Amino acid sequence: MYSLESESIDNSRVFLRKATSSFNVWHRYKLLWVILQFYGIDVYDKDTHRNLFYKCFQAMTNIFIHLYPVYRIPVSVAHYLDNHLHFATLIGLVFASIFPLAIKHSINLKKCLLRKIFIQYHKMDALQNQKIKGKYFNWVIIITVLISFVLASASALTLSYDIDQKLSFSFYKDLGEGFVGYFVPFIMNHLVFAYQYEFPCLVASLSGMMYYEFSRFLLQLRENLELQRRSLDRNQLMSLHQTHTLLFYLVHKLLNATSLPCLFILCSQMTSMYCALALFVVYHKDYYPLPTITDWFMSLILGTASLSGLIMCASKINTEFNRIQKTALFLKDELMKEQVQDAVALDCVNALMEKQFPVMTASGFVDLTPDSLLGMIGSLFTYTLLILNLKQ
Repeated sequence: MYSLESESIDNSRVFLRKATSSFNVWHRYKLLWVILQFYGIDVYDKDTHRNLFYKCFQAMTNIFIHLYPVYRIPVSVAHYLDNHLHFATLIGLVFASIFPLAIKHSINLKKCLLRKIFIQYHKMDALQNQKIKGKYFNWVIIITVLISFVLASASALTLSYDIDQKLSFSFYKDLGEGFVGYFVPFIMNHLVFAYQYEFPCLVASLSGMMYYEFSRFLLQLRENLELQRRSLDRNQLMSLHQTHTLLFYLVHKLLNATSLPCLFILCSQMTSMYCALALFVVYHKDYYPLPTITDWFMSLILGTASLSGLIMCASKINTEFNRIQKTALFLKDELMKEQVQDAVALDCVNALMEKQFPVMTASGFVDLTPDSLLGMIGSLFTYTLLILNLKQ
């Protein structure tokens, strides 16, 4: 009896035998892995080989990530009780401080599954015998980190013009105008920017990279199928069908591993952009201090860019799948034109066409498609205008 599960296991063993160290997702996106390790996310479990300084820094980062919401929420509530915040803005700030922590724990929850997926990616790279460089992706990571560092530095150096924000970054203690008075808010400001804005973007890059890598495998499969329209080789079609079956199982693992983190990424970025727009609309005034302006830029620029990149990479999977279905349909037509039809080849093509790949979603709540992105951005501005009308 034909068993897809046993077939998948057999092919996994084939991939394992052919895998080599020349093709490794770790080396291709090493910059992303190194930065994420500072946030306590290590899919490959390489932190055991780090020195004591690195482990201490990572521990301090983990402590800050967990303590920041504990500090931020009471401060926001106190501002609301003093009539410095609108209630809707208070709710946004509370959730905006929690969602990055939820992102971290959702990634750690799926850590084992993510590791298995990356190992499978490594094997398929070796089988395809292609070297793919991630230099453009690494440039995206570098630009993200630089934007966060530059804007955080600009915000920290101008905190003296906004006394309320300076006190919030110094635990509401007047540290004076000396070295300590500048150093503590400077460090805290960078940590807050890294936690609130940079970290969700990096995890969005991680998910986007996984979607992009999978779509690349689908692209290679489609190109191989198009070549078979000329040769109609039975053995090649059987091999491609087996590859398609492996990808079918892998895409469900990918959906399971990334859906929950993507949900929290969407919530985090949309909430941050909502807070930025709400503060601008509700508390409109003639002059805004530079720290407030940098917060807006970080929320709107990095939030929009990270969501756009994530959703475009996710939608590429569905695009490639539709192209594979179309190619398979053409291939079936070519087989039907043959005077002596190959029943085995037709069965392979029919089985390939029957498997439906799922659309990447955020835990089933939102499809990761361009239409959904436009809908979310539209809803964001709609609710902002609603707040403006309530204010008036």
